Amino acid sequence: MSRIILDVDGNDVSASVQAFLLAGQSFVMCNLIRFVTIDFWDYNPEGAYVNFSFTDGDFPVFINKYQVGPTGSAQLGTWTGSTQNANGLTFYPENIVRDKFEYAVGFESNPTELSWWIDDNVDYGGKFSGSSLTSAISPVGLTLKQAFILGAFDEVPFWIHRAIFSDLPSRGGTLLGTTLMYRGFLRDIDVAVDHLKLSIDSLLSVFQDTQIPTQTITPNARVDPYFPAVGGPSGGAFTDLINVLTPWSIQLHSNFGTYTYTRDQLKDCYCTFQPFITGAAYPSAILPKPGLPPPPSFRISGNDAGSGSNVTLYFYKPPILPQSAPVNFNIFGQNTMNTGNGFPDVPPPELSL
Repeated sequence: MSRIILDVDGNDVSASVQAFLLAGQSFVMCNLIRFVTIDFWDYNPEGAYVNFSFTDGDFPVFINKYQVGPTGSAQLGTWTGSTQNANGLTFYPENIVRDKFEYAVGFESNPTELSWWIDDNVDYGGKFSGSSLTSAISPVGLTLKQAFILGAFDEVPFWIHRAIFSDLPSRGGTLLGTTLMYRGFLRDIDVAVDHLKLSIDSLLSVFQDTQIPTQTITPNARVDPYFPAVGGPSGGAFTDLINVLTPWSIQLHSNFGTYTYTRDQLKDCYCTFQPFITGAAYPSAILPKPGLPPPPSFRISGNDAGSGSNVTLYFYKPPILPQSAPVNFNIFGQNTMNTGNGFPDVPPPELSL
């Protein structure tokens, strides 16, 4: 059977739980579902993260530590700024149905799906971060469901655990332990009228999606490839004011300089908003950390030519603008490597974006 990690101190209690089950004792199981995101709807100067933690059980489940690998356990907790607290997490009941897991020997990726009848009337943000998602200045009245649809949680990490109880807590049952069932990231979302279907892909797909060039060694330099890079044509920027023109367009205004963009110079670049990191080269660009995603990015469909201290950006889908003071943003463009050194540089993509 899978290894089971006790939540109190992270000790392996597989033998005692197995003995309990083999003794014919009654038990209750439920799924624990957790994903992590950066707080993208608030003024977030320290880069604080937020845990969203749910269960498909009928009762809340508090977990202090749970399994993260074959033998390891991890401390759970809320975040204060960029520091995680050692205070555990509560998994709240939600109407979530998990598809059956599929397993295979080798490096095959087997995604799983979660059907979530998410409630737009529940303030999920306030429950987990102390601040409602509606604090975002645009879209007005932002809900968790809308944030999913707008791509704010694309590729955030997901964990699915199973919690085993001796009986229902209402009948005096106690938590025997938890076991890791699935670890992956949000791959895709299907939107229905009354629910969302989240496709959670395995980390093995990272290996499958990484293309190895057929030509790896050449005697001379290659054409420099292009790749998404912090900075792009504009780098990080500060602005005094963002005017929301429509859900798909914003006007930036700055008293610190002029915008010199030509028309559609930023087309197909990506833009992130907040948090502001003092002293950083690109103050609103938070790069990925292991298990912790960066802020959501929104693809620019075009821009007007900069006119003095004003410029208008247009997006393919509505960007989520955080409650912020000051307002900061960062453009992700495409830069060349400009090394001319040949190997180990990789060749340019066949199709450039």
